[in-house]
Amino acid sequence: MTIFIVYVLYFLAEDLLKDLIFGKKLSESNGEYIDKWGRGILHTISLCVFFFFIMKIQDYDTVKVTWLSIITIALVFQAFMEWKYLEGSKEYIMTSIILPISLFIVILF
Repeated sequence: MTIFIVYVLYFLAEDLLKDLIFGKKLSESNGEYIDKWGRGILHTISLCVFFFFIMKIQDYDTVKVTWLSIITIALVFQAFMEWKYLEGSKEYIMTSIILPISLFIVILF
């Protein structure tokens, strides 16, 4: 449960920092539709995995690997969308830097 709280707090802080530093969002670009659908699908899969898989498993290492996989897929998708649709912005570099940091945080907990 701690990992889930860290996950939520992390993404809230990341969105706030991106708004303050860059100001440009994917929702203001041509990739808005693809980004919304992609994020919606990823969030739905993450919630299904959480409720049907993680809640029933007692092995902490399996739960940790599952969260590492979900975070990796989500951030790689986000970095790709930023690289593809936010031309002239280097926001994808920040996402690429955040990826190993977030994986390290999950490994620590």
